[in-house]
Amino acid sequence: MNNTNSYDPNNAQQTLYAFDNILQETALKVGCCKRSSYDDYTSQTAKVRVPVHPSVSSEYGFQYKQINIPGGQNSCPVYYYAGSQLCDAFYDVYCQNIFNAFSETKLPADQLLNYAPECACFIPNTKQQSYLPPGIPPACYKKGCSPIDNNVYLDSNSRQNPCSSEICQNLTSVLDVHAEGNVDINAELKNTCNEHIIPALIPVHPIMNNQVTSQLNNLYIILIVIVLLCFCSVFIYKNKFKKK
Repeated sequence: MNNTNSYDPNNAQQTLYAFDNILQETALKVGCCKRSSYDDYTSQTAKVRVPVHPSVSSEYGFQYKQINIPGGQNSCPVYYYAGSQLCDAFYDVYCQNIFNAFSETKLPADQLLNYAPECACFIPNTKQQSYLPPGIPPACYKKGCSPIDNNVYLDSNSRQNPCSSEICQNLTSVLDVHAEGNVDINAELKNTCNEHIIPALIPVHPIMNNQVTSQLNNLYIILIVIVLLCFCSVFIYKNKFKKK
């Protein structure tokens, strides 16, 4: 099948052969995108998913296999290295395909990180994380999205905007959060920031839900009524004193 024009998608054997080539290319790109630069010729490793035998118990239906990519000038395509446009584009598609496959497993959403740890920086925001201001680097709040983990591909936003105490202060503050019903902010936001900045201690503002707010409003009303009653009592007393 040297001539790509002869590929017949209706031919099962050719389809399997094409998928095999794609997987091999994917593994190569996963490993090569770990390189620090275009002239990094060190050997790399790539963890790829392979189907498990039906007799083997597997929560996700696959197991990881580690592939070694030898060092050398011709081992990787020259433009595939961490931070390159080609690697960024590859991981956008690669991770999205994995997320699509995960959605078909009907597993809990919180299992996605275990399912695809290398895509931690590309995992869609949770409901709680959707309240964060846009543009916040995923490395500052997404669990597993760590610039010090060589097995995780860091997205371009996280590379260009490292976490700072100011960013993490904004993350842990809920002063600008407005939503109906109870609002819960994932406590892991602070922990994730702590991994990447100094100082590690980030103040967390308390969160008030609708129930607490309602109780405070009732308290304010009671205080206002008490003040008005006191004012009326003083006014009535003064009028009686004047009449005497």
